Amino acid sequence: MPLPSTSERSMPCRVRSRHERREEAHGKVAIAQVSIGDPVIVHPGVYILHGQVVIDGITEIHSGAVIGPFVTIGLREGDVVGPTVERNVTIGTGAKVLGRLRVGAGARIGANAVVVDDVAEGTTAVGVPARALTAGG
Repeated sequence: MPLPSTSERSMPCRVRSRHERREEAHGKVAIAQVSIGDPVIVHPGVYILHGQVVIDGITEIHSGAVIGPFVTIGLREGDVVGPTVERNVTIGTGAKVLGRLRVGAGARIGANAVVVDDVAEGTTAVGVPARALTAGG
């Protein structure tokens, strides 16, 4: 299904910061060192802890997600479709969530993890590349 044109849709949230600087260029919005590409859908209730966040591609972030600083959510080479982050996901500082994948509801991504495959609902993923933690290890 094709995306609606930019004039037919809008980003349903507003990033706010005390030190707000808004720049719009090449279909991207950058506010307080947060860069959100034009085709990204951010549902209301997403919490970005701090700046230096990049979200790009045909990507969707559902409500209740918490995104730490220095996080990248976006594309892998040769594909314009990025991740889908479901409800109540926590993404730790410096994590990278890349490519056509799904992060299930309630999942947690550890700091500096590089996620390139799906993460199941309620799972904690850590490492490079990210893997699910198992009980006792």
